[in-house]
Amino acid sequence: MKYERTMEAERAKAESRSGRLLSEVFGGRHHVQWPSFKLEAIGQASYTFIGDCSTWDFNTLTRLVVAAHAHAVRVEIINGGPRRLKLWLSPREREGPMHVMHPTLAQALSRMGSDPSRDELQRRPPDHPTSAAVGGKED
Repeated sequence: MKYERTMEAERAKAESRSGRLLSEVFGGRHHVQWPSFKLEAIGQASYTFIGDCSTWDFNTLTRLVVAAHAHAVRVEIINGGPRRLKLWLSPREREGPMHVMHPTLAQALSRMGSDPSRDELQRRPPDHPTSAAVGGKED
């Protein structure tokens, strides 16, 4: 009985947190194709969609990474078939061993040696050709 309650709680957590993440990534619940959302193993879900994932044009990949860190959901991108991507979603906790936890975006950047408060372009000297675009000297 206790195992069934734990399993049900894990499924509810996967559905709730993964659903919020997908809504955020795809621009609202009305843009998520819910028949493609499936509860998988205990505490995991998958979502298959047609399209691509990029960091800039339509920035789905960027939104996915930021939302994953905001909601503490591990996201794995795998082949979902021709022209399809499958997202494997596993809600995690903020603390604990590697297989249980998921860092915030700031924690992940810090571990990579990046300073999230400073953009690469802003660190360039004022006379660098791209500095004018971010507030440096203009010609």
